[in-house]
Amino acid sequence: MFALELTSGSPFLFSSFYFFLGTMLTAAFPLLLFSFFVSSSSALSPPAALRQLLSDTSTCHLMPCCYDGISARLVASSKADFKVTFQTGFGVSAAAGYSDSGVLGLSENAAAAFVVGEALGNVALSLNRAPLPCIADGDTGHGSPLAIRRTIFQFAKARMAGVMIEDQVSPKRCGHVDGKEVVDREEAVRRVKIACDARDDYEKLYGAPGPLILARTDARGVSGGTLEEAIERCLAFREAGADITFLEAPQSVGEMSEYCSRVKGPKLYNALEVSEEKKKRGEREREREREREGELCKRLEISCLSHFSQ
Repeated sequence: MFALELTSGSPFLFSSFYFFLGTMLTAAFPLLLFSFFVSSSSALSPPAALRQLLSDTSTCHLMPCCYDGISARLVASSKADFKVTFQTGFGVSAAAGYSDSGVLGLSENAAAAFVVGEALGNVALSLNRAPLPCIADGDTGHGSPLAIRRTIFQFAKARMAGVMIEDQVSPKRCGHVDGKEVVDREEAVRRVKIACDARDDYEKLYGAPGPLILARTDARGVSGGTLEEAIERCLAFREAGADITFLEAPQSVGEMSEYCSRVKGPKLYNALEVSEEKKKRGEREREREREREGELCKRLEISCLSHFSQ
């Protein structure tokens, strides 16, 4: 009787096992197929694409700004064939009816980044190419060390290629207005270090590169600010792990040249003609200045013009 049960029971167990195995394979097949296509794809992640772009030290890249879906689509589909874009906090604030004075927080800026990322992806699909890498404006990091970490993670999840962190006091102001203040150098470097650690932790946690960290200093443009202090901060940012540095508002081509010669690595150059002095210059002098800036740009590791002259 015992032998009969084994004999009659074995086919049932055998059949049940294969039924179970077949069901599992059928359910898992789409996931396996998806994993195959993902692993076999040659497309780089946004941070990897940006890092590859920056690896060419002989090229300067014009980087126009976007702040919502339509502006992102315009940049990505432009016949100018831009290679990188920047989600401007100024633009996100202006689109919401506010000045660039720290009124909007992480939630609004991260929401805008998700929209921008989606729009860049949609254009990429329609043009059968990789999405344009986008650097997001992280302002001061939006608060405490945990808040800075969350800022980097939120923009990473929005598929931003990089995040800019700056050293202004909070609430911050637009980089081209008077009345700015910056935190001390130690606090500025601490912010950048936290952001860089968050970048690395994101990769450890999710197995994908975290966004590159663009460290910005406004130390030159504050009352009593000096070029030396701004350069020292950029050097410290690089030591803390920053991938790109940004010295905001240099006063001349000579200052920009000194910054480039002393600070290694990729840099962001923000060209915005606003001073009364420049407005009073003759067309011939302005043209000579553009030529000098053009020659300087040829020597930069990266030149990102994040605003256009009015």
